[in-house]
Amino acid sequence: MKTPSSAETLVPREKAQRRPVTGLSPDLLAQSARRLRILALLYAFVFFMSDPLQAILFSEERARFLASPIRWAPSTISIAAALLVAALTLNRRIAVETVLTLGLVFDVAASFGIAAAQFLDASHYAVERPWVGLSWVAVWMSSFTVIIPSPPRRALAAALASAASVPLMVGFVMAIDLTPLRISAFRFFFVFVLPYLLVVLIAPKIMSGVRHSALASDERMLNKPSLSRRYCPSMMKLW
Repeated sequence: MKTPSSAETLVPREKAQRRPVTGLSPDLLAQSARRLRILALLYAFVFFMSDPLQAILFSEERARFLASPIRWAPSTISIAAALLVAALTLNRRIAVETVLTLGLVFDVAASFGIAAAQFLDASHYAVERPWVGLSWVAVWMSSFTVIIPSPPRRALAAALASAASVPLMVGFVMAIDLTPLRISAFRFFFVFVLPYLLVVLIAPKIMSGVRHSALASDERMLNKPSLSRRYCPSMMKLW
């Protein structure tokens, strides 16, 4: 008869098999869910401060904001989606891993919301070229990758989908002739595609460093038996 090892007696088999797909401890996953809630609320707040608040305070801005769905729909839908994600993070009946997966969907949807608000309104093109410099989508992508731990394939898929938001939105505006501005395909690639692909390449390096630091911190706390359990809840089963 096979004698169970010390590791098997200390860690129940069913718990050992239910290891999070992210490779992080349950405590770190719970922290990620809380950060997702804060990030979603911050996203909604920034969107509200950019356009809807001005529409509420100033009559001229209100008339311009409500003149077309192209102007009010991106902000309204983005704020509603962010508040929905924040509410889902408070639902204890939803597993943390499921919440973080929904967070990746929100990452992509939020990127398209930013791109729609920035590029879909053709009146912006008459004043200045709105694509000068990187969009806020780049900031959102890199920040989200650091905050939400995900398996590499899922994180890469979400990052690529988010990076596609800007070129797809600008290409859509030009394809349906909302603006007379045209640029060559070569320049389109270097202005709208390449910069965001570089962000996709850089973000996993940042996330790798964050995950390494988190795992190292958890291991250091495990190697200090003098610490009370409340300082290392994710490793309580090993004591």
